[in-house]
Amino acid sequence: MRFSYEKPNFLNTTSQCPIPKAEADVLYAFPIKWNNLLQERLLNTILAYESNRAPVFSPFEAWAHPPRDDKTPAGLRQVLSIPFNALLSGPPAGASWGPGDHHPRAISHKWWEVVCPAPKRTVINADDVMKEIGKDLDGITMMNRWATLLKDMPEGCVEIVGTQVFDFYLIGSTRVLSLWDTFSNHPAVQRLDDSEIVKDAVARNMAKLQAVDGFSWRPFIPKPTGVIAGLVGIHIRRGDYLGDEGKDNGHCLGLSKWGRWNQLPQLRDNFDPPPRGDAEWGTNTPEVAEYYLRRCLPTPAQVASYLHAVRSENHQLSHIFIATNAEKRYLSELRVVLAADGWAKDAITTSSDLELNWQATSVAMVVDMSILSRAEVFVGNGHVEQHRHAAAYYGYAIE
Repeated sequence: MRFSYEKPNFLNTTSQCPIPKAEADVLYAFPIKWNNLLQERLLNTILAYESNRAPVFSPFEAWAHPPRDDKTPAGLRQVLSIPFNALLSGPPAGASWGPGDHHPRAISHKWWEVVCPAPKRTVINADDVMKEIGKDLDGITMMNRWATLLKDMPEGCVEIVGTQVFDFYLIGSTRVLSLWDTFSNHPAVQRLDDSEIVKDAVARNMAKLQAVDGFSWRPFIPKPTGVIAGLVGIHIRRGDYLGDEGKDNGHCLGLSKWGRWNQLPQLRDNFDPPPRGDAEWGTNTPEVAEYYLRRCLPTPAQVASYLHAVRSENHQLSHIFIATNAEKRYLSELRVVLAADGWAKDAITTSSDLELNWQATSVAMVVDMSILSRAEVFVGNGHVEQHRHAAAYYGYAIE
C-alpha cells in the first residue's frame, strides 16, 4: 500500500485536480480476486483522499479465476495483467475528483516508481500501528485514526506494509457499517464509472437485457441515472461456493462459521441468521448452516419463488440477467422453472450468453457488475463482495 503526499507549495492552483508531480501514494498487489481487491482499493482511495494524499493504482493480476485462458503455447501459465483503466474509470483510476476539488489525483504504479524511488519512501508497518490504535475498531474510527496519522506525517512518499488496514475481519463484520455513509457518498464512489471497454460491452448486449420498445442508450451515461428499465439482475455464485461434489468443502459452509453480511437496514431483506448459542467463533450449528445455504446456495426452485415475489411487487419487470459461474445443469433447471413461472425464455440471459470480444472477456466480471448495478431490481445472496459493489452504485438492492 503506497501513498504520496503533494506538499502545498507543489500544488498547481490553476488545475482543478492536480496530478502529483513530485511525490506519490497507495497500492496493494497480491493474488486475490477482483471483488476483494476492488472493495479494498475503494476504501484505500477514500483513506488517501481524507489524508490529502494521492492513491496509487496498478494493474489487476488475475491469479485466481482468470477470465480467459492464460496458458502459453507451451502450456505454461502466464498470469493475465489487466490495466486498471480497462476495468473502471473515475478517481480511483486517476480521473478528476470533480470541479473545485483540489485533492491530489491517483497515480499509476509506474509513476510512483519514478517520483517515489525506494530511498525517498517512508515505510510504515501496519501491524505496529494496529497494536497502538486497536485492530477491533469500528470502520469509521479506523478510517479516521489512519487518516489523522497519514495527514500528520511530513514525509511525502509513504508505503504501508504488513497487515491490511481494512481487512476481511472488518469488512465481514457489523463494524464496517459505520463506514457506509462516508463510503456511499464519497466522490471515490459517486464518481466511479465503467471503463470504455465495459461500456461498449454493455451497449452491445442491450437488446438481450431490455424490451425492444423500451430500448435506450441512457444506461451508458452517468451511473446514478442509468437504470435498465424492466431488468432484474441476479448474482448466483456456485463453483467454490458449492465445493466438490459429495463433499462439505464449499465456501458457503465456511462462511457460515464466520461471516455476517448484508447488514444495511435500508435493504429489502436483511441478513439475520439464528443465534449461534454456545458455538465457538469459527464453528456453526445445523440451524445456522441451513440458513446460510438457503441464502448462499439457493436451489432453482428457491430462486424462482423469490423472483415470483419480487415480480408481484413490480409488474413491469420483464427481463432477467443472471451473473453466474453455475454449472450447465443448474442453469438448465433454473431456466425451466423460471419459464414455468411466466418469464419469457428469450428474456433470460446469463453471463455466458453475453457477446464479448477478447478485451471484454478479460474484464467479464466487471461487465457483469455493470449490468447488475444498472438493473431496476438487484437480487443477491448477501455474501459476495460483488453484491455490495452493485448496491454501492445505487444505494439499494434486494437480497
